[in-house]
Amino acid sequence: MPPMINTAAALAAAMPSTTTMNMPAVTMPPAIPPQMGTVPGLQPVMPSQVMPPNTSNNSFQILVSNIAPGINADTLRTIFEPFGTILECNVPPGATSGFLNYQQYQPAKDAVDQMDSFELLDQRLKVQWVGGQPPGPPAMPQTTTVPTPTASIDSATATQTSQETTSVPAAVPVVGGDEDNDESSTWRCTLLRNMVSVEETTDETLEEEIIEECSKFGTVVQAKIVVMDDNVRVFVLYSDHEGAKKAKMSLNTRFFGGRVISGVLYDHEVFLAGNYNL
Repeated sequence: MPPMINTAAALAAAMPSTTTMNMPAVTMPPAIPPQMGTVPGLQPVMPSQVMPPNTSNNSFQILVSNIAPGINADTLRTIFEPFGTILECNVPPGATSGFLNYQQYQPAKDAVDQMDSFELLDQRLKVQWVGGQPPGPPAMPQTTTVPTPTASIDSATATQTSQETTSVPAAVPVVGGDEDNDESSTWRCTLLRNMVSVEETTDETLEEEIIEECSKFGTVVQAKIVVMDDNVRVFVLYSDHEGAKKAKMSLNTRFFGGRVISGVLYDHEVFLAGNYNL
């Protein structure tokens, strides 16, 4: 059984300093008083008083509300980190809300889509974009079109051929498919991340337990536990695509042993070739 969650030390909110500059012939606007509310420690911090972490043009911020007592910043980071790299996490003491600052747009969007209304310690989380609206994905490069060169021919043919263009095709995903596209609709392998810790891999019965659990969704051909640096990847190979798909849909975002599992489809041919890094 996982240990009881302990409340982490209070996180000090960074207060921005005010700098006064004397500029000739320039009238400075009056300073805006900070809206920090009461000092942490004197009384519980209300959600509206939680200060968001610093953001930049290359980060994406979400708000997590209705957090159960005892969930601190470290625990919240552990729960949401399977979706992607988190630059900063802030849950002041006594608050029931916290901010997560993701490095990339897609992990932040996945966290909002999959964790909103997720039940954690008998309380349903409210997960949304800061400001209530998504910032929108980063701008994608436009497709390059190159006019097809035409020879000197009669005017009628030249009018038709001069309009022809050549487009650069979009790349097709090869692993980790989250949707049933043309490629992943045949994959028979499910990749489970954040299911167990590195320390738990020493359990000799772990593989049998994983096979027993995953057999609920289809016929398991093979289960393989791969330790990669400080994280563990669990690969489950099924006899058909339906089994892998059911496992991904059922286990993804499941709260297990104090962890939130991340499940995606994985190309079984890549897995059988011994490539576990994609």
